[in-house]
Amino acid sequence: QRGPALLELLNPADCFDKIMVDYSYVECSSACMLSLLRFREIYPTHRNKEIEGAVRRGVQFLKKQQRPDGSWHGCWGVCYTYAGWFATNALSMSKKCGVCTDVDTTLSKAFAFLLSKQHKDGSWGEDFKSCSERQWVDLPQGHVVNTSWALLSLMNMSPIPETSIHKGVKWLIKMQLPNGDWEQTTASGVFNYNCAISYSGYKNIFPIWAMGRYLSLFPSEQGGKEDN
Repeated sequence: QRGPALLELLNPADCFDKIMVDYSYVECSSACMLSLLRFREIYPTHRNKEIEGAVRRGVQFLKKQQRPDGSWHGCWGVCYTYAGWFATNALSMSKKCGVCTDVDTTLSKAFAFLLSKQHKDGSWGEDFKSCSERQWVDLPQGHVVNTSWALLSLMNMSPIPETSIHKGVKWLIKMQLPNGDWEQTTASGVFNYNCAISYSGYKNIFPIWAMGRYLSLFPSEQGGKEDN
């Protein structure tokens, strides 16, 4: 049994919020759901009812946590692009596997939110202040990690928003440095709402991940078309 939120009144930290109780998180819940669904694909008969029940409860949790604007607040990354990526992956996988099919409205709201935050140049940028202010704070200059998370999320959409995704991927390619790296800009990680973490590997991992997924969906784009 978890303690009540009232325990936060005893929080001794000057900068960390919500550390007195072990809360449930969108990101952690989504990751567990995805793991269970992947396991179920390989071993479809092993503890199947338990897995389906756990995933259904996870879906209900994600629905409950979604904000009216379609977003989810992220607690371990900056911030709404991060949680949105996790949640849309888990919900899309739940639907694909036939465990929960009543997720279309939830997903539509999430995708509409992300599309509304795309910059004209194709990028997404989210300021660290989103975490502490509990609302989207736009970063005028795009961020390669936020852009990658948004793209990975939108690639779950059906039909796929090709124009938005093409623009986002071209922006990632444009921002790559001559040595293959991407510039480290603002922080991508966070914990307890106020503590920023650079996670410098994210600027390489997630653009590569997003572009790899892009090529799997649009194989005709292989072969140097990024110069167009």
